[in-house]
Amino acid sequence: MKPLITALGVCALLLLPAATYAQVESFTWTGNNGTSTWAEAGNWSGVVPPEYPGQDDTDDAATVDTDGANDVLPEYSSGTRTIGTLTIDSDTNAETVSCDITGGSLTVGTSTTIIGDITHALTDYHASLTVSGGTFDPAGFYLYGGDPGATYHGQARFKLDENGTLTTPDNITVQGDSKFETEQSVTLSGVTLTVQPDNTDDYKTEAVVRVVDAGETMSVGTLTIGGANYSSKLTFTGSGSFATN
Repeated sequence: MKPLITALGVCALLLLPAATYAQVESFTWTGNNGTSTWAEAGNWSGVVPPEYPGQDDTDDAATVDTDGANDVLPEYSSGTRTIGTLTIDSDTNAETVSCDITGGSLTVGTSTTIIGDITHALTDYHASLTVSGGTFDPAGFYLYGGDPGATYHGQARFKLDENGTLTTPDNITVQGDSKFETEQSVTLSGVTLTVQPDNTDDYKTEAVVRVVDAGETMSVGTLTIGGANYSSKLTFTGSGSFATN
């Protein structure tokens, strides 16, 4: 005899919870609220209903690739939040773009990518991240700028001001026409700093590590310089010093 499916059994099946799949939410800065405040949903697009990166989830993807309709760029000034990725890219929409961390704490759990212009041949467009206050806690980050052989190209920049805090990332890559700059002593124990200027005679594609003031030191676990003929394009500037630990 075939088993009978009772009405009660059907109801039980219908009440089983549906499978759920986590999906990373992607945000793009617009500045449409007319302010520079990170924590305003109206300044971001990509999610309905409107939210801002890190509001509800810790794996959000935040992208800054335009200065928006109101010529404002994001400032992270308060609160403690975690996101998955942060991308600052001047190349996407041919704009000079930046993000400033002035207070609070921002953790980026997977990667931070800063890309200076690499395709627009007639104008420099720069991309930068500045930590002038608060705490920036990246898993690791990658700076890339410049287009070998091009007449013009933008630079990717990271700057740690004297009042900002950078927690120890897993790794840092400074490639092409890029600059990593600090205005304070910073010890990044166990961190691999990979510096890879583009292998070209174009003087503009120069990777720079800059320790601004005398008496300050930037210390990393391992320094790796990529490829043959790259060393002539690596520059340590400023009055401070650089060391490995």
